[in-house]
Amino acid sequence: MAIRAEIASLEGAEVFFVGRLDSNLCVEEVESYAFGNRNSVPALLQYAKPGDVIIHNHPSGNLEPSTADIEISSLAGERGIGSYIIDNECDAVRTVVKATRLQVAEPIEIEALAGMLSPGGKLADRLKGYEFRPAQIEMLTEVSRAFNDDGVAVVEADTGTGKSMAYLLPAIAWSLKNQEKVVVATNTINLQEQLIEKDLPLLRQTLDLDFDAVLLKGRNNYLCRRKADYLAKHPDFARDESHADQLDSIFEWIRTTRDGSREDLGFTPDTGVWDLVMSEADNCLRTRCPFYHNCFFYNARRRAARAQLIVANHHLVMADLAVRAETDNYTGSAVLPAYHRLILDEAHHVDDVATHYFGSRVTGRGTLNQLGRLASARSGDGLLRFVSRKIHERLYPMPEDNARKWMMRLAGDFLAMHRDLASGVDEAMDRIAMALDDLEGLSANRSVDLRRRVTARLTENPTWEPNIRAPLISLVTTARPYLEALGELYRALHATIEEETPENMSPLLELRAATGRIESQLKNILRFLTKDEERCRWIEYRRRPNSRGRAFVALCTAPLDTAPLIREKILRRFRTVVMTSATLAIEKKFDFFLASIGAQDQGKLGLLGSASVAPGASSSRGRERMVTTMMLTTPFDYDNQVYVAIPADLPSPLDDEFPAAAARFISRSLRITQGRAFVLFTSYRMLNEIHDIVSPDLEAEGFPCLKQGSTGRSLLTQSFREQIGTVLFGA
Repeated sequence: MAIRAEIASLEGAEVFFVGRLDSNLCVEEVESYAFGNRNSVPALLQYAKPGDVIIHNHPSGNLEPSTADIEISSLAGERGIGSYIIDNECDAVRTVVKATRLQVAEPIEIEALAGMLSPGGKLADRLKGYEFRPAQIEMLTEVSRAFNDDGVAVVEADTGTGKSMAYLLPAIAWSLKNQEKVVVATNTINLQEQLIEKDLPLLRQTLDLDFDAVLLKGRNNYLCRRKADYLAKHPDFARDESHADQLDSIFEWIRTTRDGSREDLGFTPDTGVWDLVMSEADNCLRTRCPFYHNCFFYNARRRAARAQLIVANHHLVMADLAVRAETDNYTGSAVLPAYHRLILDEAHHVDDVATHYFGSRVTGRGTLNQLGRLASARSGDGLLRFVSRKIHERLYPMPEDNARKWMMRLAGDFLAMHRDLASGVDEAMDRIAMALDDLEGLSANRSVDLRRRVTARLTENPTWEPNIRAPLISLVTTARPYLEALGELYRALHATIEEETPENMSPLLELRAATGRIESQLKNILRFLTKDEERCRWIEYRRRPNSRGRAFVALCTAPLDTAPLIREKILRRFRTVVMTSATLAIEKKFDFFLASIGAQDQGKLGLLGSASVAPGASSSRGRERMVTTMMLTTPFDYDNQVYVAIPADLPSPLDDEFPAAAARFISRSLRITQGRAFVLFTSYRMLNEIHDIVSPDLEAEGFPCLKQGSTGRSLLTQSFREQIGTVLFGA
């Protein structure tokens, strides 16, 4: 009656309803949300929850779903929402997507899981040299409760507790029992590889657990077969002679690689080389690509779709959250497959990762590198010249006059605009560097490494407008006609294509992607120049005396507070959240960490976000979220097993004498330890410089010296473990 009356009040036009179902999957109440005309009505899926059904009427009485109806119903179905079409009199109904009942999740058996890790349990019986760790059982119990109670658990557990086993076992048990994916995210690749290559196989083998777990990396970590194939066939496409040897090695590696990820490559390619072959969202033919069914990236996504456990890094989770927030989709696939239980290891990094991910950063070098993909600053070779040749070769069939016009423009005003923009980048960064020299009273013969926050004191300084803001505005103004011309070129060439193939689309995809990246750089410059009370702005400036290269300048922005974001997009959206690390508390209190994630009011997170309820998942509507904290002490005897020393006679790292002095100190120390050491740096430049100083003599004395970046991390750590006396230099 309510539906019929609402339709009648609109004189028979279409109305969009959301229906709530009873235990028998019958609609027991409806609410109208949108009112259209006799042909269509807005579909407001955000008002429907999993377990509901969306309903709209067809005034014609023909209940055949339109293409739009099917598309909307597909989106609804992915979120566990049914879809019905009715006539105006409510005498007939057409089911497009069946309604689903929300299932009650089965709790995991905590005592049984704890028994597996206790003396006399499966792991103790089958693992030689097993040591029982009471703190591990405490953590396993807390994590299990977070799964069973849809809770948020914050656990600090010192090194040696066995954190990974304590959260992996409940995650696997929950996933197998309730057919729900669990995502485990870490900050470092080393820990991800430990989970995938050591901990998870150990659990699978010793506990007889049948589950699938995959390591999922960011898209840019995978090689694109189409791009590599095109480069192999067209050596003059977007590459120079300095790339040749590395690319040839990559072409050979493609034939044998297991997963096509950069970590599987036997060497670390230059950034510019990997950029040419890596998988990119804005440079992808998707299902139209001839390599789609054998694509490394999509194969990884297919494996993830089948797996119970997904291991990823924090940045990938942040990317996934950004897409979900933008689309309000917490039940379908985004960057990651649908998941509702999240474990964040190394959680002390979460705030920093969120700050970095949702911030922006523009450097002169980065912008020039993007421009270099279009045309080389030295020779003019690059994508624009390549496209001109393809126009001449009739790859893009167009009238002769048009072809001649575009080739003349590419050789003339396109290159002129390109050079003007590149010069503008150099000029803007140089003027900013000189302005900072003046502001800080910096001498040209001293090293500089500073961060200067953009405050009213800086923006009101006489140098801000002419030497910082004006050059950047000029840069943006110079870029606009060039970007418009690039867009015009793309559209003109794309219009000539009858069928999109890798041969004709590869240059155009690269053209569109390069244009988009430059546009993104310009947007970030404008963001940097725009005052925003919610964001922090700063300039990073580094310079070495008598350096041949230009000073390094970066324009940065970041949200001042990521706590509301983490609270709303993680704590209130996912059914279980576990955050763990060895360093979360300060003076045995979690206050600072809880405030950084928006959970300082531990018992007042609000109701669990209804959008996070998945098809087949348990329903907790009306349940208050709770955050529990636990602190577990280390089993190690640090007082007797660790020696900490700080050299007091080294110069400052900014001093020109520091590398030589540090090299002497490190060299003496490594002779005392007989190698067998990990030397950690905060700078790749310093790593390379000191490694080059100390490694020849050390290796001559029988201490192999490994350096991060010389090969993949897995191979490095394997060599470090296997060769006695080895020294590993890392960043």
